Amino acid sequence: MSDNQKQTPQIIGKREAPGSFSHKANIGTPADHEYDEPQGFDDEFLFPPSGGSQPVRSKATSSQKKLKTLVGKPSPYCFKLFDVDEVREKMASLPGHRDSVVRKGMLGKMLNQKGMVELRPVPRNYEVILNRLELEYPHFKEVIEYLRQMLRMQRIKKYPALDFGANILLDGPAGVGKSSFLTRLSDSLGTRFATVSCAAATNSFDLTGLSSGWGTGKHGKLHELLVTHACPNPVILLDEIEKAVEREKFGFIGALYGLLEKNNARSFRDEFIDIGVDASRINWFATSNHADRLDSAIRDRFEVLTVRLPNETELQSIVPKLYKGVLVERDLGGVFSPRLSKKVTEQVIAIESGSIRRVKSVLERAISNACLRAGYGCKISLQTADIPARKQNTDVSGNPMGFIWRTP
Repeated sequence: MSDNQKQTPQIIGKREAPGSFSHKANIGTPADHEYDEPQGFDDEFLFPPSGGSQPVRSKATSSQKKLKTLVGKPSPYCFKLFDVDEVREKMASLPGHRDSVVRKGMLGKMLNQKGMVELRPVPRNYEVILNRLELEYPHFKEVIEYLRQMLRMQRIKKYPALDFGANILLDGPAGVGKSSFLTRLSDSLGTRFATVSCAAATNSFDLTGLSSGWGTGKHGKLHELLVTHACPNPVILLDEIEKAVEREKFGFIGALYGLLEKNNARSFRDEFIDIGVDASRINWFATSNHADRLDSAIRDRFEVLTVRLPNETELQSIVPKLYKGVLVERDLGGVFSPRLSKKVTEQVIAIESGSIRRVKSVLERAISNACLRAGYGCKISLQTADIPARKQNTDVSGNPMGFIWRTP
């Protein structure tokens, strides 16, 4: 065997407690870990396998405790999520009532995982991903630059796990695209994404589970993401977080105090399963319309980034992309032309020059009007006559409200 064909030696390390890395892995050749910007997209990261992107694992002895990747090699991103011995003890101590049967089934699945999962890495082409997001969301430039800096620090590591370095709060007017931006971000980076509506949350049960002592005991969303879907570093969005504070949802806010602190999150316990799980690698995001309404205990746990309304120049590029997005959502790509004329774009902006959510609503109504011209053998092009005009009526605050409909 020539020098060029020699295998790279393995790095051996220990896995002691939940949250530790496993470096008992074949690190491959230097070319496998290039830090230079690659050309194109890395499909391995952008398009993870279906079924929660869980790798196919080969059988391993309890002494080895190796996590196997799709190609059967140990992974350098192996991460100890929970203690298998604690799971065994819990199973042995459960009584025989109905909830215990459900819990035993879930604990059995945890035993099969052997406590090990795989961290999602930072894609090698993260710069390309962020550049594309900036084209879609030009008014998020400052936010994207911050994320770029955080990922740059991660990417120079030998094994760069996806981690934004801090809990991030996006504060800005309603309808500017904060939630949709985070959905696109997590999808593009190849990790799991979940949204928690703080306006609708009345307690922490959905997030942290409901104890089996209650008749409707059930595991929570965190256990679902971390354990069931084997994703230790997902993106979780706390949407409109100020609503939870305004409505004094102490149970829900109380749960966040611990989860947003990494040291406390390392020993998170779902109320239903009651097994210590390391939740410290979660990428927490939150959105708010009025960050000043948050109490300091919550606000200080976040890096606050301001998102502004898009200006007219930015809307010139945003509106056509929104239009194409609506066609995809409504499965109308085969009926409508994908191009939007400059006149139509300018008229949409003239009607709604602020909220992206309302701009999308105007486009949906315009497409609905244009459907009256369907059936003539060619694709429909949106016209200025299709755009609904805003009503002149105002509400009690003097703000314009509603639309009137134009038909061609």
